[in-house]
Amino acid sequence: STSTSGCSTVEFSFPTRRRAGAVESLYEHREELGMTAPQLTRVQQIKDEADARKQPLWQQIMTIRHDLKARQRAEPNMPAAEKAALVERSGGDIERLLDQVRSIDHAAMREVGAVLTEEQKEMIMEMVQKNQGDRDRSHSPRERGNPRD
Repeated sequence: STSTSGCSTVEFSFPTRRRAGAVESLYEHREELGMTAPQLTRVQQIKDEADARKQPLWQQIMTIRHDLKARQRAEPNMPAAEKAALVERSGGDIERLLDQVRSIDHAAMREVGAVLTEEQKEMIMEMVQKNQGDRDRSHSPRERGNPRD
């Protein structure tokens, strides 16, 4: 047998343009978490549904960015105040769309939580806390500004 976990038939396809999300990270740790094939299948369904709901939002974000760059190229001598207002308006629109993306992600994670056992949830919380601690240390001003010898 080529599979040690019995879950080899479940395939995940993730976009590579963004940092791995929570569901992707969950899948990466599936063996450590002892996830079953039915759990993985349901998590994939939740991810696919969330991705389908987020896709038009990501498309809008890309369109706003593209339009902003195109306008700046078309009007290289745009007055600074007008340029600043344009950038601020575009940034605000993007932030509102990102809030919607985050809301979809949070709802998906609540759904995923219903699929997991209490033991799996505890393991995930430990992983998140460790990861957050590592991230906090790597972003501290001391380490960023003054690498240690």
